[in-house]
Amino acid sequence: VTQLDPEVESPLPDDLYQVGTEIAVGRMMRMPDGSTSVLSQGRRRVEIVEITQTSPSLRARARPVYEPTERTKETVALMRAVLTLFEKCVQLNRSLPEESYVYAMSIEEPGWLADLVTSALNTTIAERQTILETFQPAMRLQRVSVMLGRELDVINLRWMAGVFRSEFLAGARNIGDWYAGLVRRSLPRSTPAIVMVSL
Repeated sequence: VTQLDPEVESPLPDDLYQVGTEIAVGRMMRMPDGSTSVLSQGRRRVEIVEITQTSPSLRARARPVYEPTERTKETVALMRAVLTLFEKCVQLNRSLPEESYVYAMSIEEPGWLADLVTSALNTTIAERQTILETFQPAMRLQRVSVMLGRELDVINLRWMAGVFRSEFLAGARNIGDWYAGLVRRSLPRSTPAIVMVSL
């Protein structure tokens, strides 16, 4: 399970989320700075039933959370939508590896697809926890599609900032001239544009 606040050095039971992941530990590595890193793979969701030990470390009893794995028309449509949005994100964001999209295309289970895409995105702990605590795959896919939409918005804003910087530096007299030109270029040719900018 994840801590509510990662800055807390010695978390107590109230400092933890109640839903976590059962993992299989692959390998432990000692890092040059003296810390230990663990390579692991998530197996299934679990929910804490009770804390059985608090000292010297926390220990809990948990129950597995089972989720439906069948593919309905709704989940198939949501899977397609998520894959389409994820493909655009991978194409436009160099920090997302192309292999993650290729791997996502091979996934048959709706919940697993939502989890994989979430793990690839740069999201907050709270956003990841919300996905983890969403047990219905269709709802999870809907939430992931919203996250992907936000990611595309950020990518587009970065692109516009780059365009602004290059065009403004190339000779736009002021931000109003630049914005009016950007609006005119983004409209279809048959659309009359009246742009008023007040700064």
